[in-house]
Amino acid sequence: MRQHLAGILLASSVGGCSLLYNPSNIGTPMDGMPDQPFDSPIDGNPALLSLTAAWPALLFEGQGFGGSRPAILVIEGMNIVKQNTMVTIAPTLGETKTPTIVVDNAKLETSADGTYVAVPLTIAVDRTGLLKTDLVKLDITVAQDGLTGRTSKTISAVVKVQGLAELEGALPATELSGGEHLYSLVNITGPATIGQAAGSTTPILVHSTSALTIASTVTLGVNAAGITGGPAGGNGGIGGAGTLVGTTPGAVGQGPAGGAPSGNGGGFAADVQVPTLDVPQRGSGGSGGVGTTASAGQSGGGGGGSISLLADGDLSVGTITAIGGAPAGGGSAGGGGSGGVILVRAGHDLSATQFDVSGMTNGAAGHARFDAGGTSVLSTAGAAYRGPMFVAPPVITTSARPAIMVAGKPLSSFRYFIQNATGSMIRGPFSGSIPGTGPGAIGWGGADSDVLFPGLNQLCVVVATGDASSDTANCMAIAWIAR
Repeated sequence: MRQHLAGILLASSVGGCSLLYNPSNIGTPMDGMPDQPFDSPIDGNPALLSLTAAWPALLFEGQGFGGSRPAILVIEGMNIVKQNTMVTIAPTLGETKTPTIVVDNAKLETSADGTYVAVPLTIAVDRTGLLKTDLVKLDITVAQDGLTGRTSKTISAVVKVQGLAELEGALPATELSGGEHLYSLVNITGPATIGQAAGSTTPILVHSTSALTIASTVTLGVNAAGITGGPAGGNGGIGGAGTLVGTTPGAVGQGPAGGAPSGNGGGFAADVQVPTLDVPQRGSGGSGGVGTTASAGQSGGGGGGSISLLADGDLSVGTITAIGGAPAGGGSAGGGGSGGVILVRAGHDLSATQFDVSGMTNGAAGHARFDAGGTSVLSTAGAAYRGPMFVAPPVITTSARPAIMVAGKPLSSFRYFIQNATGSMIRGPFSGSIPGTGPGAIGWGGADSDVLFPGLNQLCVVVATGDASSDTANCMAIAWIAR
């Protein structure tokens, strides 16, 4: 659902004109002409079909598989009717790759004013054909019936499919570095220790456009390694130097809540809702121990790292750890590192075995959060905050205020905002809440602007302390086609 980084960015232009309904534009059928089985009234002349734009500009391999939502294609034009209307897609002339795209014309919708048609798509995971370097331009054709026969129009090269890699088997020997890693499918079955990446300055984000599976026998770790923090975690402070006379304080631990001299553990006072993976939501190192005439103080332990796993569909993981580091050295005690951050998000069903964000020695515990739009099964996951996620939302709606449910922590609040197809306009955030049992509903209340934009939208939900810039937002594409 993304959701890439959270989701998928929508880039292209939106706009166009609407053809107003005018009864004088519709001819009177001749006596004896058979009834036309139109699904809706025709505005304008179907024979004058034209196409002017299509969104999103970028589709991704894997959308619609592994429990993920279908992609949505919205086409703008004039004189579009719902009369045996079909959308077909083919690579633009000169392209050498052919993505497998299934168009669900049975769920196609057209707007009453004849300006929009929307249809769901699925884009197959292609292990051998599409590469992550492939960007395939598409021709989109709309065909429809009218009173004088069938008409079709094509719009070329305004929408592309991005090929992606698949991550399967054991993690590569190079390990995952900090930053976002986008795949069409993730299925890790072999050893997976990311602790060797300790010291990187950015969180690790692994995102699958379909399903993400890590075998229950695999432990995925972003732990500190002694004084060195895990990915995005602060390092421990250096112990005070040994002196001939007196004492020397240890250095402060690094990170947003680094341990103070001497020998204090790394803290973690950030928001349990994890509104961001940025500062202050990071692990912190402990301070160094005091140096004495006998010896130098111990160095503090590093803070646990940060990792986010996002599946637009189903997500299943075993044990994930973001543990702080232990003080090192033989002198007076240094402070332990705090735990880090674990965030797992599933657009559909989620299962997990254990999350461990323990601090070491006197270091504070970190934070864990899980989001799931479907079922969630956490075996011994420990303390984890349940963030907000959409539950079985519609792909295409004919209402500007559709019924949309949000699952999350009981009796918690959330906020949502709405973005148009180009990202040039944002409405909200608006507020909602989760009841004591079951999911809560988006209220669509209060402001006149609390409605979807015509055509393609990106609808995002965040924790109550998040906002429109939150990098832990859960976002989805949804089309409003007014009837």
